[in-house]
Amino acid sequence: MKLNLAILLILLLAVAQARRVQFLGHRQEDETGKENGEENQGNGEEGQGNGEEGQGNGEEGQGNGEEGQGNGEEGQGNGGEDSGQSGNGDEGSDNGGSCSNGGTTGGQSEPVEQQTCKGVIFDAGSSGTRVFVYTWPCRLFHYANPEIEITQQAPSVKVNPGISQFGDNIAGIKDYLQPLLDFANEHVEEEIRHRTPILLGATAGMRILDWGQQYDVMEEVRRILRESGYLFENSDWARIISGKDEGAYLWLSVNYLKGYFANSNIDEQGKLRESYTTIDIGGASTQLADEITEQDQYYLSYDDEYGTDYHTFDTTVYNISLYSHSWLYFGQDQARIQINKFLHNLHKRSASFENPCYLKGYKDKFNDEVEVVGTGNPNDCKDLIDLYLIGFNSTCDQCNIQEAYIPKISPESKVYAAGSADFVSKLFNDDNDYTWTQLEYFDEFCTKEFDENNKNKFYATQCFLGLYVEELFAVGYRVPSDTLIETGKINGVEPSWTLAAMFDQIDDNEPCSDSPNCNLRRHMKQWRKDSFHPSMKEHKGRAPLSKLTP
Repeated sequence: MKLNLAILLILLLAVAQARRVQFLGHRQEDETGKENGEENQGNGEEGQGNGEEGQGNGEEGQGNGEEGQGNGEEGQGNGGEDSGQSGNGDEGSDNGGSCSNGGTTGGQSEPVEQQTCKGVIFDAGSSGTRVFVYTWPCRLFHYANPEIEITQQAPSVKVNPGISQFGDNIAGIKDYLQPLLDFANEHVEEEIRHRTPILLGATAGMRILDWGQQYDVMEEVRRILRESGYLFENSDWARIISGKDEGAYLWLSVNYLKGYFANSNIDEQGKLRESYTTIDIGGASTQLADEITEQDQYYLSYDDEYGTDYHTFDTTVYNISLYSHSWLYFGQDQARIQINKFLHNLHKRSASFENPCYLKGYKDKFNDEVEVVGTGNPNDCKDLIDLYLIGFNSTCDQCNIQEAYIPKISPESKVYAAGSADFVSKLFNDDNDYTWTQLEYFDEFCTKEFDENNKNKFYATQCFLGLYVEELFAVGYRVPSDTLIETGKINGVEPSWTLAAMFDQIDDNEPCSDSPNCNLRRHMKQWRKDSFHPSMKEHKGRAPLSKLTP
């Protein structure tokens, strides 16, 4: 297990060195005044490193908007509590008896009581925010400890709605996050909180907001985390992550949990003998990540937009070409909202419009303006979904979602799916694994009459959810009909991008302030990870189908 973790950390270092994948905790190095002279301070509380703000990472789970029905898919997240101490780099510390550490002169530390470190991370999705508490053995060095092992101890906790809903209510964010901070406080001892990194990542729900609202929300989040009593070093520790990062780090997390970074799974060229393709279906966006072939690289290299979706990690251990792409507005909630808008625009002069993706007899207000009426026709609904996914035509055999080139998924491929794909499996399947043909269960379900007595909050949108996931697999991603799609926990852990994010943060925290045992400075780190506004690549300005309406 430790060997697998060490290999994963080597890959994470390669990600950063290649300047491709950005993530949480991307802290710009500032070595001036830090190299000599901060050692031997001896007061354990200086490891707090409040830092500035951070911009959110996260996950998309649901769309803004009109129908806020959110189909629970984002209930995915990785989680677990664990708590970590942190202490400033080289200095010895004695924090309330929690741990004691001598200075670093001579390169040796005194024995310490604290052996386990912890970290808190918020996954701010479009339909809700989750908090996870992770734990790992306190590291000894500023670079990633090869013996580090992050584990999950308890399920994550979530609050609704998504934090993007507070774009016009900044004052409400503190009360919104408080239950999650209370959960973290239950699992992180008070005396070590100043050494425990606290991070937040926001995803597609925030990426949809205009930049002014993004800024206001994230500034308030940073203020709250800075005053939380946890270790919050700089603004990157709470920020909006790109969809490409989200997809890539889910891929890393899943393949790590599956044990696929072990030496036994690496061939002579440094490629993985086996790996999982990962698909995440959130509320506001969807991602696909996969190790790709040279042919895929050739096609992608000729596309200005999608050519940046892959990078080869060429290290002493690996030679992996990883593809990751995210499609904003193609999460299940945003897809439902945009299709409703499309139908509404076709009947602008009417007080109501029909939607075949709702059960027959369903009626509700849309945008507080008109009435949407369900007709319960699964075939017509699928036609609408296919139009949304690929438009009126596609110009290449392997181009589907927004006519993007998508690496081929073969019948032999191993596929792990998160988000809505996991949620729908629990509606018709006792097992976590299925083929998308089993989603034809919803073809029959969608012909039923709407039951007004059913109080399940997901019931009204369940027809659309099932059909959308089915068509996204079959038409959008072209998953073969006999390919098994795996969902659910892996070795008792809920796979999420947050697991790899915490790995990355530990390595990138050069002052080593998460560990009281760290006693060697790191001088070799010359690179800095890429940083660009996450909306730049993904935000198209207008959702699909909007340009097709009168």
